[in-house]
Parts: sequence; C-alpha cells; structure tokens
Amino acid sequence: MARPSGLRLVAEDATDLQIVSAAVQDAVLKPEDIRYIQSGHRLDLQLNRFRWEIDKSDTRIRSVLSFNSVMSVMSRGISQQGAGNVLSLLSIAFKPDQDPPGGCIRLIFSDKGELRVKVEALEVLLLDGEHQWSTPRRPRHEKRVPK
Repeated sequence: MARPSGLRLVAEDATDLQIVSAAVQDAVLKPEDIRYIQSGHRLDLQLNRFRWEIDKSDTRIRSVLSFNSVMSVMSRGISQQGAGNVLSLLSIAFKPDQDPPGGCIRLIFSDKGELRVKVEALEVLLLDGEHQWSTPRRPRHEKRVPK
C-alpha cells in the first residue's frame, strides 16, 4: 500500500491562509525551531504537525512553514530559555495594510505566545516532509457554547 503523500500548500491571500492555518492547528515546535533569515526576508518554522486531513489518524508529520517577503518579526510571550519549552500553534491570521499587498501575519500560540510578521506581500508555504509517526496525544479542544 502506498504511503499517503504530505501536504504542499501555498497561501497568497487571506482565504488561502485560513486553509494553511487549519492544517497547522495544534502543530508543536520549540522556540529554537523558529528561524528568521533577515537577509533572505524569510521566516521558517520547523514543526510537528498533527495530520487533521486524514480522518481518524493519530499521526504527526515533520513540516516546514515558510513566510517570504518578511520585513520584520516581533514576538511576545515566547521564551527562548528553558529546556523543553514547547509551543503549540493555535492559529494564523492576516491583516492587510491600507496599501496592499503588504500586511501583518499573526501566529497565535498557546499560553499567550504570539509572533507578528510584517510582510510586503502574503507568500506562505507549508511543506510536509517524509517523517511521520503515530502519537498517543490527539489534540483536544473544549467545546465553547456561545453566551
């Protein structure tokens, strides 16, 4: 039986980014897996993505989430210190500037962590690698009832 291929997604607008955000929801990574290449105007995150797209699968896959045309990166609530510090990515959103195609990408992590990525244009790429494994820890979310 052929092994399922991984995702290869490109986001060039806010709607595309919502799809990428859904695919990386609950991905985990360490602060040292975040790399800003200022001279290349790129931000790369190496993460362990939960494979939501495969029904009833409890697997993770090693992936790279790359942002191009990056002008600056700011972080809040993300500590570079402490062995074993693990971040859980909750969502990604884009707010365009008044003068498109630039804007600000917000990556929201658990425990109030956040990255703000200022971009000249929205260019995001998600690439899955070949390394995947079963995980006993399926992400769970509380069901919230509107008030």
